[in-house]
Amino acid sequence: MEIELLPVYPDKLTREDWDVYHEYRKKRHMETRPEDPMIDDASAEKSLIVQFNNPEIDPTVFSIIEAGKPGNMIGDFAFITFKESSIQFENNKHLAVFDLALLPEYRQKGIGKKILADVYKYAIEKEKAVLISSSNETDGRAFLKAIGAQEALEGVENRLQIDDVDWSLIKSWNEEGPLRSKETKMEFFDKVPEEIIKPFSEFFTEVANQAPMDDLDINDIIFTPETIRQNESDLQKMGVIYKCAITV
Repeated sequence: MEIELLPVYPDKLTREDWDVYHEYRKKRHMETRPEDPMIDDASAEKSLIVQFNNPEIDPTVFSIIEAGKPGNMIGDFAFITFKESSIQFENNKHLAVFDLALLPEYRQKGIGKKILADVYKYAIEKEKAVLISSSNETDGRAFLKAIGAQEALEGVENRLQIDDVDWSLIKSWNEEGPLRSKETKMEFFDKVPEEIIKPFSEFFTEVANQAPMDDLDINDIIFTPETIRQNESDLQKMGVIYKCAITV
């Protein structure tokens, strides 16, 4: 079938454009996470705008539209790289991430393979040697296998059902912890205190890069005081309640 790729610039979307996007994202939500609460429209818009304005990354994003039906968004496609001004660029200038999603009724119609031509074009233009994508859906994994992608890292998602939490057990842990480890204490904050942000960013960098990467060709990601502050600012703009904890 014929499709159109419409460039996405969140700052320039009309209310009609947003309505089309929300209709699509809600369909995807009901397919991928039907048991989770639906994000409200205003929060979803804030989140998308903040992601696009992140100074670290250079996103190229398109809505996939059925040809001749401008109000029918059937998928989305993104090609993301680090900006040359980013502290991450030098370590990972060979790397790009692409993401492709389609509604179920539009899969296995050759659309994904058509868009791979655009993925290749952007990779050549931006001189990227390694392309990374991921999927936690059966259809997505089948597509990646069909195009010959190498499975480089397998992950597991552990989910906690809040209604099943034994709060009496949590209370006992909270009471016993300080008694069992009197030399340490837990501190929570919304923003990393200025007096510790430098060692905090160094520690965060070290721990983050200890995560297994298996066969992924990703070099160290660096967290600086500036990137920590940027992350805090982005979360605040998205309305996310952020709590960081340290033991001292």
